[in-house]
Amino acid sequence: MNAIETAIIEAAKAAQEFHTEMTYGQYVSYSHESFLQNYIAMQLFETTEHCVYVDPSKRKIRDWVGKRGPLPADVRNRFDVVVWHKTKDTVKAVIEVKQAWVTRIVLEDVHKVSKFLKTGSGTGAFGYVLYYTDKRKNERLPEKDDKTIRGRFQRLHNRMQDCVRSTRKVGLIAEYVDAEGVHDPWGIGLFRC
Repeated sequence: MNAIETAIIEAAKAAQEFHTEMTYGQYVSYSHESFLQNYIAMQLFETTEHCVYVDPSKRKIRDWVGKRGPLPADVRNRFDVVVWHKTKDTVKAVIEVKQAWVTRIVLEDVHKVSKFLKTGSGTGAFGYVLYYTDKRKNERLPEKDDKTIRGRFQRLHNRMQDCVRSTRKVGLIAEYVDAEGVHDPWGIGLFRC
């Protein structure tokens, strides 16, 4: 994993822990997705010192790169988090954040990111989809909790692999599942498009 990938995963774990503390026990899935987006963006800036935008508009992107006139078609999509190179006015990485409840919605983001990476603005950039989920603890069979989330992630991962056809190195970068202890199990995964 590179520094940005490590920062994304560590930020997602920290966001879950912070949210649980802040809400006296509720997981990040009980909040709006933007909570996790903002937390990741702040941590990325702190750990990597890259310029980071949260859900930037087309106008913000155009202003950042100094272009005049209509925005090129290849940067028309909005992404949850955009990381810029430190020394160039180009995108280093785009990140989409999704709850892994509905496979179709996560796959739409994989397609969106993959499509951007094939454009002029996406050349040389990295693209990620961070997905997360949780489930109620099975009091009678707690050993199934870890297996349930990992199974959900495996099915999602297989579908993600199928929808990305690239010469780039794509696939699951990291996965973290917390199914120990008295709390309900939860997990996060980071997929490189």
